[in-house]
Amino acid sequence: MIVITETYKIPRNNVRKTNIASYPRENLLESVRAVKTGKLSGYEASKHYGIPRPTIINRVYDRKNLKSNTLGRATILSREVEDLVKNLRDMEKHRFGLTRKEILETVGLYVSENDIKNPFKNDVPGVDWFLSFKKRHNLSIKKPQPVEYARKQAYSPYIIYPYFDLLEQTLTELKLLDRPSHIWNVDETSFLKDPSKSKVVGIKGFTSTRTIVSPGKDHTTVLLGCNALGEKTPPVIVFKGKNVWDEWTTDDGYPGTVYAATNFPQNTSKEYSSDRYSFNQLSYESTRSVNIRKRTFQILENRIIRFEDLLLLRIKAVTSYKTKIQRMATGAEVITRDDVLINLEKNEQEKKSQTKLQEKAKAEQKIKKTTYRKLNTTQNKEKKI
Repeated sequence: MIVITETYKIPRNNVRKTNIASYPRENLLESVRAVKTGKLSGYEASKHYGIPRPTIINRVYDRKNLKSNTLGRATILSREVEDLVKNLRDMEKHRFGLTRKEILETVGLYVSENDIKNPFKNDVPGVDWFLSFKKRHNLSIKKPQPVEYARKQAYSPYIIYPYFDLLEQTLTELKLLDRPSHIWNVDETSFLKDPSKSKVVGIKGFTSTRTIVSPGKDHTTVLLGCNALGEKTPPVIVFKGKNVWDEWTTDDGYPGTVYAATNFPQNTSKEYSSDRYSFNQLSYESTRSVNIRKRTFQILENRIIRFEDLLLLRIKAVTSYKTKIQRMATGAEVITRDDVLINLEKNEQEKKSQTKLQEKAKAEQKIKKTTYRKLNTTQNKEKKI
């Protein structure tokens, strides 16, 4: 007897089933501020803003580990631990980004070691908690881009700042600070000629046709330059080989384009015109050394484990840079901050501030009207008496 079963993925379409805490966040902030400054009492603020009195009092006195600017129930982790999300951003910035599984395991270890009450299964949070955590702190899951070690070292501030100091010193010595047309910057980019990257048309149901590729990576280099005044130079296209063939050039290209080859013999370079010449390959040995020591992290403080210590334990001690590079796979998904979400949050905050000002103006008008009515009623009573 064969039994065939099908599994279905339950959609997470959480629909709000109650009207509790349906008041705006701005009203909560206004009520808490009014009670703290003494303008209104707890009962008056509850009646004026339509918010339960215990909710306002809990935010005023910061009870039950609640924030004064949040709605709904408190989070499982404390406020201080939730704010440690900046450590995740720092780790992602320095090539030690954590995956979703590693974050959930770290939170589960923190909760279990510190005996924190939680509704998690086996003290490990699930996908719903992670989605809420990601939404609270404007985080997103992205695939990290592989970066070469030389580019990473060149990004160091110990290299960038001395470079600009040397640049300023050189420009002052050559008296070029007031002559932007004489300050040029040249950069190169490469194009990979790999026919396997393109798709071909074939008969359906058969294997794909084969193509002949070079044993190594064959690139074509293009040099571009511009000055501080905004002027640009014609491109220089450098092919791999000893000769520059006429089939590689065109008369319809950018005016003044220069063609060159990498391994062209130096003694016969005069046979070509000024717009076709060669470059000699330059090789140098890097004398830069990297000092990498083993790092050990111990958890102290009377068996109270801190969340940042658990994050540090995720950074494994390395003995060579090769193992340090292999710490993160190029296809792994890490947590990073999304600039698009930050911009959306700023726009929402601006809109909320505008609505807040409008609501405040309306509330002031209501207060003026009520006071005016009270004065009129008192004056009428006095006249009758």
